[in-house]
Amino acid sequence: RICRYDSDCISVQGDCCGCTAGGQAASINGEHQENWEKTIDVKCKDIACPAVMSNHWTCSAEAKCVNNKCTLVKAQQ
Repeated sequence: RICRYDSDCISVQGDCCGCTAGGQAASINGEHQENWEKTIDVKCKDIACPAVMSNHWTCSAEAKCVNNKCTLVKAQQ
């Protein structure tokens, strides 16, 4: 999750189900996206998720670099 710039950070599936299945999002350094996805796939292979969109605040948040850590920040409305 270490970063220098906002552009280093991306929003990813934060847990087994993610925003398209009742879960939430997380922010990581984009260079580690492939490893993150592999870890989620292994960790969650036996998890069944609901077919429902999540309304968790992280699902509409922006990935930013805050104090050199990729963080999700509530979107300005």
